Amino acid sequence: MNKKKLLIIIAIGLVLLVILILVLSLKKATESPESQKFTNGYQPLEIKKPTVTTAFIDTFPEKAAEKEKEFQRINHPDVFLANLSPYKAENFSVKTGGFKNGHFSFTVILNKDGQALAKINFFDWLRSKGLDDAQTALLDIEYIFQ
Repeated sequence: MNKKKLLIIIAIGLVLLVILILVLSLKKATESPESQKFTNGYQPLEIKKPTVTTAFIDTFPEKAAEKEKEFQRINHPDVFLANLSPYKAENFSVKTGGFKNGHFSFTVILNKDGQALAKINFFDWLRSKGLDDAQTALLDIEYIFQ
């Protein structure tokens, strides 16, 4: 009987030892890389997100957009108007019709009721944007009455 008890105790001890080894190996396998200790002297590769530490320097000349807009208004009124369209007012609307023959064309939709007033308002709007009558006369404009 003593031999049986001794064998049972040894078997239980071996089972406990195997369980302990399994638990320790699973614990080590699930540890994160930061918590693992490296004995060979190498550190794990650390990946960091890039951060911007300096502000971007604006190399665009001061008021360049305004100067470009003014240049287009004076030298290329079709480009200037294309940059303003589409535009909708109370009794007219303007949209770019496309690019043909080297310049932009435009479609102006005038309110059917009060066509004359709508056309006057359209030309007043062009003048308010800085286009003169000579420039306006050069624009390729198609009028539609609705």
